[in-house]
Amino acid sequence: MLDPSQVEHVFALDGVPARPVFSFAVGLANVGLEPTTVTVRFEAILERPSGESTTLYQEDRSQPGWVEERIDLAPFNLDGARLVLRKTLIEGSEYRFRYSGWGDPVFVPSEPPRRPSVILISIDTLRADRVGLYGYAPARTPVLDAFGRSGVWYEQVYSPSTWTVPSHASLLFGRHLAGMPVLPTPQAGSTPVAPDGSLRPLSEIFRAAGYLTAGFTGGGFLSNAYGFPRGFDTYFEFSAAPYPEHECPPERFDGPEVFQRATEWLRDRGRAPFFLFLHTYDVHDRCPFRKGTKGFGPWPALTPEENERLLGFYDDLIAGVDARIGNFLRQLDKLGLTDNTLVVITSDHGEFFQEHGLRGHGAAKPYEELVKVPLLIRYPGVLRKPARVTPAVSLVDVAPSILALVGLASDPGTQGRVLPGLNRAPARASSPIYVVWDHLLAVRQGTLKLIASRTGKFPDEVYDVENDRQEQHNLVSKPGPVAATLRQLADAFWKNQAPGQERTPQPEVDPQTRERLRALGYEQ
Repeated sequence: MLDPSQVEHVFALDGVPARPVFSFAVGLANVGLEPTTVTVRFEAILERPSGESTTLYQEDRSQPGWVEERIDLAPFNLDGARLVLRKTLIEGSEYRFRYSGWGDPVFVPSEPPRRPSVILISIDTLRADRVGLYGYAPARTPVLDAFGRSGVWYEQVYSPSTWTVPSHASLLFGRHLAGMPVLPTPQAGSTPVAPDGSLRPLSEIFRAAGYLTAGFTGGGFLSNAYGFPRGFDTYFEFSAAPYPEHECPPERFDGPEVFQRATEWLRDRGRAPFFLFLHTYDVHDRCPFRKGTKGFGPWPALTPEENERLLGFYDDLIAGVDARIGNFLRQLDKLGLTDNTLVVITSDHGEFFQEHGLRGHGAAKPYEELVKVPLLIRYPGVLRKPARVTPAVSLVDVAPSILALVGLASDPGTQGRVLPGLNRAPARASSPIYVVWDHLLAVRQGTLKLIASRTGKFPDEVYDVENDRQEQHNLVSKPGPVAATLRQLADAFWKNQAPGQERTPQPEVDPQTRERLRALGYEQ
């Protein structure tokens, strides 16, 4: 939002796209006062060097809320011209007038972009082994299955962590992070994660390269309190009205609004090169099975039959998101953006459903059910041959891979490498894959995986995850150098972590975010 204390904003039109469309919003905030009549006039005026001016837009607004508008500037000579955005109080309170303004102003080209665009979709809490493409026969995921088979899909993909904040931070930054890096400020004396201060999320890298950037999320742990809007021109956080703990209203799902808003944004802004991030918690929901419980309180006891119903509910949620992604991709087709858009679909972590005697996610041992996620990439104009990649990879590789595919450089602080199967790097030897939460760490190299505790709270566990996918046979006491080699890798990883970096500090959250987290099953 442009500074509402100013009644006029002036934009020089040098350097705007050829034949541009000016997209913007005007709005009045509901500031919680008693109903008071107020009318604000919004005007957009084109001023030429000769002094001549043309009013391109004029609208009087009295009702709270935002209205999105567009002005086609293609018919006008913009050489040396300025665009003036002006608001005028026509009637009512000066106080309420100060809470009116212009939002999200962007110049976009009227012609389709020549540079590629990028869409990154994160389906929160989606286990890979509940998707048809990954071998689950009862799955109802025709969209994800067809999407993966038409592009490049990765058979063994590890999330960098076991819960939402660090996993998404690593996805967007391309390195292992406990959370979003702190920006250096002299007042706080804080330091960035990267020693040279160069580490940026994908959104900042794309924006610096001239892309429009937008995020549409389920909020909660991806809210402003956790730093995720950083680098985005537009950022939406879903919030639902509070509801009693014994109810599960359909309005608790963010997917309908997240994908609808993203689609509308594409219709308005898709002619410019863009980086679009979508995130939904719809698969995360467990409300019917946890009614009456608070936050991380104990799950109610479930019989085997009830657990099967819970798994069926989980499959239903996955099927619903699959259909929603299908509708979104069809809109991308209708807008003519498919061929020139790189689309990546993944998840941040999985979920336990009584495997290893565990349920849920987060502060739990990083067994396969919790840390294996899908990863599907489609880029029709470049990746013309479908491919299935079998070597194990990590989500820290996604950010550098996206940048390599569109011709942008990664920052020096990136730990990830370009994924195999994208024709962007020579074949690489397998490297260790790490999954970290607090004192717990998983290290996979080759077919073997170590689960270790930095504090020694739990004894080490070693599994051959190729031949023992349920991780039932601990090989830690088997003679040979296997466990020692993996433990050396774990010790080296912890040594390279900044002090305290393995755990996300809990920020202060606003009441709206706290209520959203409560609805998702977290106690705040």
